[in-house]
Amino acid sequence: MQKKCLESLYGVTQVWASQTYTLASSTEPLFDQGKTAAHRKFNSSIFHEQTGVNKLHYQGITGGDSVVAVLDTGIDYLHPGLGGGFGPGHRVRFGYDFVGDGYLNGGQLVESPDPYTDCHYHGTHVAGIIGGNHEEVGFVGVAPDVTLEVCFLVHLPSKLYFTSPRHLSPIASIVRL
Repeated sequence: MQKKCLESLYGVTQVWASQTYTLASSTEPLFDQGKTAAHRKFNSSIFHEQTGVNKLHYQGITGGDSVVAVLDTGIDYLHPGLGGGFGPGHRVRFGYDFVGDGYLNGGQLVESPDPYTDCHYHGTHVAGIIGGNHEEVGFVGVAPDVTLEVCFLVHLPSKLYFTSPRHLSPIASIVRL
């Protein structure tokens, strides 16, 4: 019944049933043992081995010539794992905020050329998985050398703000197909 309902939605071309998968167990610990929690080093290689990303890294494929656009809640580009800065010469070289921080408190949408948001938002998490590189704490993303471009389009609870076609033009210029 749910499948038929989903298939009837405009734009839906395929629906698959969800499945549960169990990951292979690893003998490697997720964190270095024998250190206090504040000084433990995260071991992201476990996830790269389970997903096959390690094979790409061994071949030297780390995203160095790639640009990825993150259309989400904005990111904390000041985080050292995301390069610690914003603009030309930084890992996050371009971005735009279509929503504005005031909206969280019931205010209006206020656009800004700065896509910054606090570290705890979803866009920072997604950008970290894609291109994080914080070897000091042991975390390396899927494409640690990728350049990021960010559009702040969503504020929790998950609402996209495309109020006019003018929102699509800057996005189209970011996503260079």
